[in-house]
Amino acid sequence: MCGIVAVTGYRKALPLLIEGLKKLEYRGYDSAGVAVINSESNIINCDKSEGKLKNLITKVKDKSIAGTVGIGHTRWATHGKPLIKNAHPHMDSTGKVAVVQNGIIENFLDLKADLEQDGIIFKSDTDTEVIPHLIQKELNNLSKLDLESNGSTLLIAVRNVISDLEGAYALAVIWSGAPDSLVVARKQAPLIIGLGEGEFVCASDTPAIANFTKTILPMEDEEIGLLTPLGI
Repeated sequence: MCGIVAVTGYRKALPLLIEGLKKLEYRGYDSAGVAVINSESNIINCDKSEGKLKNLITKVKDKSIAGTVGIGHTRWATHGKPLIKNAHPHMDSTGKVAVVQNGIIENFLDLKADLEQDGIIFKSDTDTEVIPHLIQKELNNLSKLDLESNGSTLLIAVRNVISDLEGAYALAVIWSGAPDSLVVARKQAPLIIGLGEGEFVCASDTPAIANFTKTILPMEDEEIGLLTPLGI
């Protein structure tokens, strides 16, 4: 069991992510992390810490990242020891895709073996790390079709990837190529969306959203969604 929180909107993402993770720490004490797309550089800033959430809070307390889209995670270890290398978010080899996950990808060893044959070098022992690499591979394939880089492109890439995932999962994905977009998906793992005015928060459980809005949209099983400040 892990906790995930994700946000897109008009306010700075980092404080919102930390507040959401505080309400979800009961779902995991092994490590915590956040990733925010810096709106000034379109680079994903990722910070992770071992142990309780307070360690992450100490690490980022003096940071002021100009970004309104981000994802956060508090981990209960399944695959991989509770080390910082296994903490979420996980990123692809280019640093352009970041993913948080709650759940277990049962066929990750087969997927990992295929990616390693393509030359991908893994940095963690988790099942989750296959996902950002697979998404970046899909994005590379889509770029060959001369599609515009936007949230819809990310949505297609994630949709293609989850069709190959076996197991239960709740995912939140960001991509520097679509700096206002957030893609979320779920299969047999909880994920809800809090609806605000010009902003949206997605989380594993209602406590992370309660102070944000009273309007909550539970995602149905095997649903996928694209969230931007303009809507869902």
